Amino acid sequence: MQRRINFLFLITFLVALCSIVYEVAFAQLLSLVFGYTVFMYSITIGLFLFSMGVGALLFSKINKCSFKKISIVFVTVELLIVFFALLGLFLIGWLARFVGIYDSVFISTALMIAGFIPIFVIGLISGLELPILTRMYDKEDGYAHILGVDYFGSLIGTTLFALVMYPYLGIFNTFVVVAFINTFVAFIFALQYNILDKFLWIFAILFFAFSFYAMAHTRLQQQFDRWYFESVLESIYKKFGFSEAQVSVDKTLTSAYQTAVWYTIFFSNNKTNSDQCLNLDRDIQACANWVESYHKGLIYVPMSMINKENLHVLVLGGGDFIVVNFLKKFDSQIARIDLVDIDKKFREEAKQDTFLRQYHQDSYKYDKLTVFNKDALHFLRTNKKKYDLILVDLPGAKHEKLLPLYSVEFFKLVKRALDNDGLVVSWFYPKKGFNEHAQVLEATLYKAGFGRRFDYVAYNYPTEQKTEQFFVLRNDNSAKEPLINTNSNSYVKYYADKYTSNSWYTIAPKNGIEPHSIFKPNYDVLVR
Repeated sequence: MQRRINFLFLITFLVALCSIVYEVAFAQLLSLVFGYTVFMYSITIGLFLFSMGVGALLFSKINKCSFKKISIVFVTVELLIVFFALLGLFLIGWLARFVGIYDSVFISTALMIAGFIPIFVIGLISGLELPILTRMYDKEDGYAHILGVDYFGSLIGTTLFALVMYPYLGIFNTFVVVAFINTFVAFIFALQYNILDKFLWIFAILFFAFSFYAMAHTRLQQQFDRWYFESVLESIYKKFGFSEAQVSVDKTLTSAYQTAVWYTIFFSNNKTNSDQCLNLDRDIQACANWVESYHKGLIYVPMSMINKENLHVLVLGGGDFIVVNFLKKFDSQIARIDLVDIDKKFREEAKQDTFLRQYHQDSYKYDKLTVFNKDALHFLRTNKKKYDLILVDLPGAKHEKLLPLYSVEFFKLVKRALDNDGLVVSWFYPKKGFNEHAQVLEATLYKAGFGRRFDYVAYNYPTEQKTEQFFVLRNDNSAKEPLINTNSNSYVKYYADKYTSNSWYTIAPKNGIEPHSIFKPNYDVLVR
């Protein structure tokens, strides 16, 4: 008797683990495809729980069936979950091809709804699991015991997904591993209750399928990455007018904090006009055509405003180490560089990646560099140092996980860490095309206590094409405003006629534009 109960506890634990991992894995996948992380997780969890409730109600239709028939239903449920989970994975990957291509709200909403269909179906089927297991437990306190084990399995599942599965396996492999666990549960359950013969041919097919996957999983993973990421990236470029853009994914890296994609973009069918790029969570981080001009703009312009030695520099982000390489050009002025980046896995990859090495030139070995493996906001909260130059080198605020780093609270901490005559430099969306984002930034900086701002753009030599827009902030609003010294470095000297026309201006947010705060986010504008 006790042996049978322990077996049911094991089954309950495993199915609970699988269900919750499917739930959070689908939420993460949908957020990667559509964005809106908080929305996707909230709707996914709510829809999954609702559909499980509907499934539990359906149990009344089979409650009076014989013990053997209920056993058959349970095995069928586990196999159907495997089928619809893997089908849903490919469905959402296919839907990604169309995201961002159409401006129609109706089409975008329809795509999103279609992405939720496998979640509802899996939740509906999963809703039968607990009632069946409770019935098979067949004791007065069976429901409480089964439910307790179910909650424990859910805790372990979410923990494993966050700490192990997603960072080390990625989305695709996570789905396959959990599908294998579901199949294993069905197999041992059928074996235990002598109904294996009814499902033997299905288990044989699944056995060969998983065996094939074990031998070819690397190539299958690469193919899925190409199918999914190429579609997503092409849709991003097409949204900005590159209708013939074709993307070829070179490799991907998934960490606990982000998904990095190295790819080649071909802008025309003859493939003569191309670029090699790095994308972080659907934000273009670096491309060969402008990576040098970007970093020269980020660093060379503010350095031309600083007329002092023994500089203490803080870099927030910059895990590719390219910023450090360009700061090294001013070695005689620099006393120390503190780089704060939370993603150690990406940094380790960046150190040996062929594409990034040509731009960072092993600058992670720079003797004046200290790397802090911390969240930027947490680092600033506990920081006691003062810096002459703070470089905010972060992706755009398109994801909820980055929103705290564009908040009033964040910029207040940046201001606190800045020396009296120090400078803050960051990239942000240009007003053209992202005017609402720029206005929210203006209101946020004003609320954080910054009164004056200097805007400028980076230029790509020798075409003089504008690449990225930056801004400089000062700590002391009453002090004399630093101007660009056009003889300080070759980059600024070359574009002297363009930069001398720039000037500082007073930060003045428009009426009705709310700043962005951690506890009161301007979510609709920043992530929309």
